[in-house]
Amino acid sequence: MRLFFRVVRVALLPLALCLTGGCAGRPIADGPNIVILLIDTLRADHLGCYGYDRNTSPEIDQLASEGVVFENAHAASSWTLPSTASMLTSLYPREHGAMSITHGISPMAVTLAERLRQAGYDTAAFSANYSMVTVERGFDCGVDHFELFVKEGSAVSADVLNRTRKLAEKYGEIKAVDAEELSSAALKWLDSREDTSRPVFMYLHYMDPHSPYEPPPPFDTVFDPDYLGTIDGDSIFRAIHMHEFEATERDKQHIVALYDGEIAYADSQIGDFLDALDKRELLEDALVMITADHGEELFDHESIGHGPTLYEEVIRVPLIMWQKRFERPGTTVDSYVSLVDIVPTVLNVCGIESSGTLRGKPLLPLEDRVSSDTVWAEVDEEKLFYAHKRALIWNNWKMITSTRRHELYDIVADPRETNNLYRAKKELAKELLSRMDDFSQKLERRVAPVLKIDARKLRELESLGYVSGGKR
Repeated sequence: MRLFFRVVRVALLPLALCLTGGCAGRPIADGPNIVILLIDTLRADHLGCYGYDRNTSPEIDQLASEGVVFENAHAASSWTLPSTASMLTSLYPREHGAMSITHGISPMAVTLAERLRQAGYDTAAFSANYSMVTVERGFDCGVDHFELFVKEGSAVSADVLNRTRKLAEKYGEIKAVDAEELSSAALKWLDSREDTSRPVFMYLHYMDPHSPYEPPPPFDTVFDPDYLGTIDGDSIFRAIHMHEFEATERDKQHIVALYDGEIAYADSQIGDFLDALDKRELLEDALVMITADHGEELFDHESIGHGPTLYEEVIRVPLIMWQKRFERPGTTVDSYVSLVDIVPTVLNVCGIESSGTLRGKPLLPLEDRVSSDTVWAEVDEEKLFYAHKRALIWNNWKMITSTRRHELYDIVADPRETNNLYRAKKELAKELLSRMDDFSQKLERRVAPVLKIDARKLRELESLGYVSGGKR
């Protein structure tokens, strides 16, 4: 089914090019370079520019001081596959179809790379998330150059992947990388281009803060040099997640320190990568975005990891936009925005007319920004998380619903979501439930390709902490 839709869509592209004046060949865009740097599993509140008290992010903080910080940006889901697909299509999970481990992006959903490539961009993507952000799931649509890697130190090694999976015909040999090596792959592609007349769209998907938390020296001890316990960032993490190990408060502090060390390492490498782009004069008119697909529970609601819940520590993510000559450096925007706003923002900055369904809105230029008081998120993955949940934020109130429970929070007065007001504010809860129903009914389901997931794949996902040890 996926192949059929892709053939139809490719067949229609020449007509689209003719309608936009590109019949003589693919046009050359005159817009800015677009660079999206996504740091998997990065909580917004663990960055200095979002108020964190540890110095985890000096490079990102510097970028934020020269650009714009969206204080209340939210992902459309709580795990990588649906969230990243929403960011790159401006559709909500049930609309693009990539809601479960057995599905990919619907061929009828148009990605940002497809839109930019049609407009005349060179497009490239570099993913260290070998399990989710892949060709087989549709993340290559519109991408001229796609490279897939696995995180260095992952529970499933590159050697195992290359021996047990038929990947060569799609990606070649899978290599294990850290943030430095992922950046190097992107720079190598840039330097290999013979024709540099086109602007570039680059998407880099870093995996460093994702479990296992094993930052390289000196980042492994920088935030907790005196720890003498037995916790490490790999095996114990999974044991805790599967409820096989009871961590002490001191152990928990060390786990958070290791997580923060991963952030600090990724931050240092992002600084180096942006310096390398600047030396190549690729940032003069570029739009750089730094964000995350989701955050991470660090015992906030008596759990660790991500996926089953829709609390703020998981769906509130950083979103920083930077341009070298940004007219209002250091701007902070506190209205609610979503990662589905990224596609229309890029199109607006590039002067590309949008077509088809886009659920987001342009966030730049700031003068034209449409304020919002509503955010939507959902998770619907029973095989991995036993989770079917929806969340709506409206005017600082947040409703989370599932088949088992309703929760209502004032996320300004109670940002950690510890006081469920569902029973205390029945009329407000009723109104929010009605708004959720109305919002949900407007979403358009699209047919999504089905992937075969075998027992080995499920074991890989369990090793990464994706399979829940109990229903929540």
